Amino acid sequence: MVKSGGKTIRKEKRLFVRRIATIVDSDTGRAVGSQVEWNTGERRRIWHGEKAVRYTLQPCAKVPDWPRQRR
Repeated sequence: MVKSGGKTIRKEKRLFVRRIATIVDSDTGRAVGSQVEWNTGERRRIWHGEKAVRYTLQPCAKVPDWPRQRR
């Protein structure tokens, strides 16, 4: 990422995303979302409904490798 006058510009485009963890509600034990990672290294939490106040992240047992990009 490059900063330009307070605005952040990405050098890479977000082309691929993979799920790296499951978000589990600490009170109920239910899965309430996922944490994903983009090919740029950016990570985000994706919620399935309302956000949980108390939660834990359970890493996925198997995270796929990034696909090869053609040049």
